Amino acid sequence: MNHKESALAVIDGRSNGLIPSQIDFTPSQIKKLTGLQNISEDELMDQAGNCIKYINSLGNVEEYFNPDVTDEGMKQFAIDKGFAKVDPERKTVFDLFGVGWDIQSEGVNPKVHPLQDMASYNSYHWPVPGDRDMMKYGKSAVQKYRDQYFLLGFQHIGLFERCWCLRGYENFMCDLMLEPDFVEEMLDNILKYKLAEAQMYVNLGVNAVRLGDDWGLQKGLQISPQHWRKFIKPRQEKLYRFYHEAGLPTFQHSCGDISSIIPDLIEIGLNVLHPIQPLSMDIAELAERYGKQLTFWGGVDTQEVLPYWEPEAIKCEVKRVFGILGRNRKYIIAPSQEVMSDVRPENVAALIEGIRECKIGGNF
Repeated sequence: MNHKESALAVIDGRSNGLIPSQIDFTPSQIKKLTGLQNISEDELMDQAGNCIKYINSLGNVEEYFNPDVTDEGMKQFAIDKGFAKVDPERKTVFDLFGVGWDIQSEGVNPKVHPLQDMASYNSYHWPVPGDRDMMKYGKSAVQKYRDQYFLLGFQHIGLFERCWCLRGYENFMCDLMLEPDFVEEMLDNILKYKLAEAQMYVNLGVNAVRLGDDWGLQKGLQISPQHWRKFIKPRQEKLYRFYHEAGLPTFQHSCGDISSIIPDLIEIGLNVLHPIQPLSMDIAELAERYGKQLTFWGGVDTQEVLPYWEPEAIKCEVKRVFGILGRNRKYIIAPSQEVMSDVRPENVAALIEGIRECKIGGNF
C-alpha cells in the first residue's frame, strides 16, 4: 500500500500492517530544517514519512501569510483576488470575515476583531466563498499528489473560534450567557459559509476534510459541555453529515482536553480525532474507551517531550505511545501538535527515527 491507502485502511479499521504517520511543522521549523539540510519542503515531508498532504483554501490567510512561508506569488494572488488584505504597518493580514491576523508570530494569533463593538453588527456583510479561484492552489495540489498521498482539506477556524475571532474572546464568552439569540444568529451565518466551503472541498476530490475548532483548555472545555451541546453540537453535526453524504470521513482537530464531549462527537459521526495531547487527556483511557470507534492521530507530546527530552528518550516515548494508541489498529502516529522551532534538529531526527522503528518493528 502507498501512503494514501495506509491512511484509508486505518480509518476503516482494516489495516494489514502498514502504519501511517504524519509530522507537521510550523513554517519557521520548516525553514530551519530545510535550510540546515539544503533540501526542499517536499523532501523534508518525505523524510518524515508523511502520509497526508493538506489541501488549503486561499481563504485561510492565517495559515500562509507567515513571513516564513516563501510563496510570495500565492500571497500576491490572494491579495489581488480580494481573499487577503495586508496592513504592513500593523503587521496584520485581514481575511474575508475582516478578522486581522498577526503575521509575525509563529502560531495563529487573531488581533483585530471586526464585531468587537456590537453596534457594527447591523452593517456587517457576511462573506460568501463563491469564487472558484479560492481553491486554485488546492486544485494544483490535488492534481500533483492524488495518486500517492491522502489528500486532506483544511477547514479550520471553526464555529466557536470564528465567533470569538469576530467578537473578541471576552465579548463572546459574555454573549453566550447574555445574548444567546445573537450567538445563534452568528453561528448560523458562519455555518452557511462553512457548508459552502465544504462543497468546494468536495468538488476538488479530497479524501477527507479536517475541521478545526479549539474547544479545550489544558484541562476541561473553554465553555461548559451544556453550552457546547446547545450552540456547537447541532451545527457540527450538519457539517459531519454533509461530508458523510459526500462519502468522506470526518476529521476533527481540537486542542486541549475535550474528553467530556468525545461521546457526543462519536454520536454525530466523527471518524478521526486529532491531536491527542497526552498532558491534557489520558491516552490509555482514550484507547480503552474509544479505540474501536475512533481513529486517533497524534499522541507524542510537544509541550515537554520534544522540546526538552534527550533523543533516545524521545524514541522510547514514541514507541510507548504507539503501543497504547495503536493497539486497535486505528492510529496515525504523530506528534500532538505541529513541531515548533523550539525543538532541536536532533530531537526531530529522533522523532522520525522512533516512528520509522515503529513502522519496521510494530505489530499493527
